[in-house]
Amino acid sequence: MIFLPRGVSVRQNVNPARINIPEAMEKLRVGAFTGYLRFDAQQGAGVIIFKSGKLVSALFVDSDSQSRLIAYDAISRIFEIAIIGDAILNIYRLVPQLAMEIHALLHGKYVYKEQDLKLINVRGL
Repeated sequence: MIFLPRGVSVRQNVNPARINIPEAMEKLRVGAFTGYLRFDAQQGAGVIIFKSGKLVSALFVDSDSQSRLIAYDAISRIFEIAIIGDAILNIYRLVPQLAMEIHALLHGKYVYKEQDLKLINVRGL
């Protein structure tokens, strides 16, 4: 599971199978959208990040193996699951700096993964 700041909600709990996703992404591009699209499904979670209408990154995390797909592979898997109709789409608008920080968070290297917060010295980090 991926926890991200929500920002300003644009659309929530949408079935992406009922949307022409490439057309919707074109509208986001033309509208200079900054934020992210989050796809949640039983198979995993996907995030597509936009900054000023440009697709910055995509990530898909498989729920079973926790394997990570990025870039074209992630978009392909997200679209595949969305077309089947097993996903829920949420769209959030963000300020450009936060969009880039989420990009860094999702594609950065994990220093501590799945640690209980009680065990982490936050001040020391």
